[in-house]
Amino acid sequence: MITKVAQIREKVKEKDTRALAISYAGEDQVLRAAKRIKEEGLADLLLVGDEERISLGLRKAEMEPEGIEIISESDPTKIRRRALELVQSGKAHVFVDGRRTDPKLWGILGEKGFGIRRGVMSYVSLFDSLKEGRLMMFTDTYINNYPDLTEKVAIVDNALELAHLLGAQMPKVAALSALELVNPAMRSTVEAAVLAKMSQRGQFGRVYIEGPLAMDNATSAEAAQHKGIANPVSGQVDIYLVPDVETGYTLVQMLYLLGGARMAGALMGTEFPVVPFIEVDDTKSIYYGITLAILMSWS
Repeated sequence: MITKVAQIREKVKEKDTRALAISYAGEDQVLRAAKRIKEEGLADLLLVGDEERISLGLRKAEMEPEGIEIISESDPTKIRRRALELVQSGKAHVFVDGRRTDPKLWGILGEKGFGIRRGVMSYVSLFDSLKEGRLMMFTDTYINNYPDLTEKVAIVDNALELAHLLGAQMPKVAALSALELVNPAMRSTVEAAVLAKMSQRGQFGRVYIEGPLAMDNATSAEAAQHKGIANPVSGQVDIYLVPDVETGYTLVQMLYLLGGARMAGALMGTEFPVVPFIEVDDTKSIYYGITLAILMSWS
């Protein structure tokens, strides 16, 4: 089982080289992450965008153009589509968006005729745990603002798919809320309780879901026992299901920007791996996000 973000790279190194299709490929942070990917032999690069900007970006990132394929597209409205089509055709295996995420990307991914989105999309943020031997996964941290119960079921399924890929045999999920007691006036507590009951009845397969849990009794078995809600999830959480994206994205910012935890992100619910460039990302997190997407391309 993969227990640290850096181990994803080691897993990818065991496999054959893949190919990345990178849109708006002149952007510095994404190019520098791609440079490291190429230097480590993890993937070949197909760069899509304005050829002059790409050449300038390569020079700025101190990258040699040898062995890199440049697909020239001067129309900015077509760049993402060209890159996505490379993956759809099988010429590339992972789509990496070189521009900071905007609604246009979600619009393209959601187009029925384009066939990229499958069901509910959601975003999983992975961090090295403060405790040894475990990754922390938070979801949904970027896509669904205020998901209802139906959407949360899909978000859990997406996260479980990733957890199984990373080797978790029976993932433990904490359905978070501000309270650990069901309060009909707080929708997130009711939905967390329903998800926990669905888990007990085997509707998610081999998984423990406990909820509602507040963060203190999710992270500490002792705190849960003290409050009379001892359970097999508290203190051993693999996946934290947040009640809404405000909570999730704020947690991500705190862990990464203030805590300095190593981070990777995964967009789930697409037919092939898609790496968006979200606001909190920097070169390091993009690099780890790409390594995770390459691993996902083999599943």
